[in-house]
Amino acid sequence: MKVMIHACPKRLWYVERYLAPSLVEQGLEPVIWNDAEGYGCLASCLRSFRSAQCEWHLQDDVLIARNFAELAHKYDSGVVAGFCFAQSGDDSGCVGRVYAPDLWHGFPCVRVPIDYALAYCDWVDGPDHDEREWYAIKHNKGDDFLFHEWHDKFHAREMVVNAVMVEHVDWLIGGSVVNDWRGYICRNDLWTDEALVDELRERLTTEPIPMI
Repeated sequence: MKVMIHACPKRLWYVERYLAPSLVEQGLEPVIWNDAEGYGCLASCLRSFRSAQCEWHLQDDVLIARNFAELAHKYDSGVVAGFCFAQSGDDSGCVGRVYAPDLWHGFPCVRVPIDYALAYCDWVDGPDHDEREWYAIKHNKGDDFLFHEWHDKFHAREMVVNAVMVEHVDWLIGGSVVNDWRGYICRNDLWTDEALVDELRERLTTEPIPMI
């Protein structure tokens, strides 16, 4: 099973040393999508979706769960969200199969069927958007917000899956690249494996973050 990692040059060191190898260790095939040309958050996401290479997608600042591959194989159909963050409006009580409006928002970990990904791209590039959607498109951000908007418009009655599959660890590897204004740590509200986070922290103390 292929898993696309959405990377930017500043995070490529983490992807290559830690994230991609962790996928390989679980029997998965990482596909690194590096935004080397600097298209930015939304534009790069749309380009990657249009490449139609993968249905599982990870951002470059996550730590995968020990059972990530098991869950990826278990839920290998439809739309799946693997990260819960209450400040984005996610309900931590909605775990497992839920209706589309309860889909968690974040893109740290998501499964999007290729036909859905292509339809989403066409919608973003189209003319029919409200003020919030236009704002995100204009500022080249909000790929996850826009996906949730699209999914609610066209697939609101479908079942989706929320599962705890990754932890957000940008705070361990240099902070947010897209939202450098953020003054708080963004973590998965349902993550419980602190030992795994500690293991990564320990490795990072012996392999310093590159100054890029």
